Amino acid sequence: RRGAVRRLRDMLASPPKGPIVVTGAEGTGTSSVAKSALAKSGAPLLLRLNLMENPPSGGKRPFLRALMSSSGYFTRQREAVDLGMLKEGDSEMGVQHDVNDFLLRLTEVFKAEKEAKDGSIVWDELESWWTDRPVKERPLPVVFIDEVHTHAFSLKQNEAGSDFGTFLRWALHVTSGGLAHVMLVARPEQIVSIEESNSEFHALRQRMVINYPPMDQVRKFIAAEAKGDLTEDLVNEISSNVGGQLKNLRLFAHTIQSHRSSGGAVGQGTESLTPQQACQMLLQDLVADSNELVLRTWDRLVRDGDDATNR
Repeated sequence: RRGAVRRLRDMLASPPKGPIVVTGAEGTGTSSVAKSALAKSGAPLLLRLNLMENPPSGGKRPFLRALMSSSGYFTRQREAVDLGMLKEGDSEMGVQHDVNDFLLRLTEVFKAEKEAKDGSIVWDELESWWTDRPVKERPLPVVFIDEVHTHAFSLKQNEAGSDFGTFLRWALHVTSGGLAHVMLVARPEQIVSIEESNSEFHALRQRMVINYPPMDQVRKFIAAEAKGDLTEDLVNEISSNVGGQLKNLRLFAHTIQSHRSSGGAVGQGTESLTPQQACQMLLQDLVADSNELVLRTWDRLVRDGDDATNR
């Protein structure tokens, strides 16, 4: 994933052309790539909202309220407040200020950051001339929305006057104005749904697709982690069944390491298994879970097909 992280970091280091979309199938490592690139970007202000960890609740405009909460608009401990760019509001302010006001104020924060950045360029150029060192480009703020696909509200409400639609229009405004980067992580089908309802977003967004690693890389990874503790047949079986699912590959790596450290010692439960035996059990469980998921999906598709609206 180093190549994908490097490409995304380069996108974050360049002037924004539109929102950045990181997409890929489940298990390809979209969130991991995005987080690694952000960690190396040096963004002066990072607003992060994970819709799985912090799902929007009910009420009006749940998505924007979740984003407002994650930004630290009313929370002292968050990054924006610590930088002095956003001020904590008391309960009275919390009632008076709505989410639209939050987006306006956040835009002002980004404008102030850009003005400070532009003002420092002159001094950087003078220093570069004096020291004969290249001018180092200063990164822009980043708004990072992770796990967009975990909530259907973003699909149903991305029209022009909706909660998520308001955010998309704002994202296009701040990126086209060169004020900040906006990055979304979502599954391909969710991105397609958003693009179908917002042609401007479709035209301006920058997309990075994360694919599964090739099978030979998967096999080499498992063999390298096994260090001879797994037979070649089991390595091939794991590779063919798991493929490039990074979460499952990490699970096998952890299983190998933990049972190697126990040395297959006699004891209770799975602690006494060798890496070979533990990985065989894990593979059986994963295959069984996959078969059950296929059957549930098939049942759902059959039920949907029986619905008169889907005939």
